[in-house]
Amino acid sequence: SLVGSKSEFDLVHKHVKALCRRFDAIVLFLPFIRQKRKVFVDTALIERFSLHWEPCILDGSEEKRSFFGNLHLHSTKSFASYAAASYDPMQGASGMLSVVQQADGEF
Repeated sequence: SLVGSKSEFDLVHKHVKALCRRFDAIVLFLPFIRQKRKVFVDTALIERFSLHWEPCILDGSEEKRSFFGNLHLHSTKSFASYAAASYDPMQGASGMLSVVQQADGEF
């Protein structure tokens, strides 16, 4: 119990406390090791390319249309390595994900 004593949170600057109310949770993570980066990139590419596995949709609103369909796309190992090399420990996986999003099938 912290009754009668200062909690550790009392020592935190008031602006940081105000920001803390905006977050539901803080998740700490360890930096990706090289092998895990490639696994992440491969998984992201599979998810990205899976958008084109369904039949093409030519009718409906522009957001729902897909001019490509029934495609099973694969990435190369060199592209996966390129995407994995864009990893920045301070930014997490977002750098790798942005490279993967460049390969979105809009060819």
